[in-house]
Amino acid sequence: MNQNYKSHISSPYQMQKKYSVPEKKSPIQEEILKNTGVFNISIQIEEDKDALLSFRHIPGLIAFKSTLRKDNTVIGIGSSIGVLNRLNKFVERTVLFTKNASLIDGFMRSIRILDALYVNPNNQNDIGIAEGVDEPASEKQRSYLKSLLGSEADEDEINALTKDQASERIQELVN
Repeated sequence: MNQNYKSHISSPYQMQKKYSVPEKKSPIQEEILKNTGVFNISIQIEEDKDALLSFRHIPGLIAFKSTLRKDNTVIGIGSSIGVLNRLNKFVERTVLFTKNASLIDGFMRSIRILDALYVNPNNQNDIGIAEGVDEPASEKQRSYLKSLLGSEADEDEINALTKDQASERIQELVN
């Protein structure tokens, strides 16, 4: 190995330290950053006894149930069934595919739940209601409401509204 490497030669593989003032993040970048991080999710996969009982008349039935949790809070339950018969006789493959299908189903359902819940990926204990529900109305919403209500505007009532409440009130007044 060449020990006389010339450090002054620029290389795309050398990291250069730049000390500059960080630029203000765009609203898009801020939203992207809110949705990145490490999610600590536990998955429990078990045989779905309820499905097996419900379909006990079907020979060779395989059933799995996957439960996804974040901090002991269930965020998704998936299920899947498969059948072993003369057309589908590969036991290992059928069992694996059926298990994976229940896992995929659980993930798909948990994504819908995560849309309803605001889950902060970097703080395990922070599971809250969807963004905007308890957030106070924006200045823009409050001023628009005041202009719509005119002399009927109650400043204290308008200032107490959440974003969602203000949005609903604006819709009522506009329609």
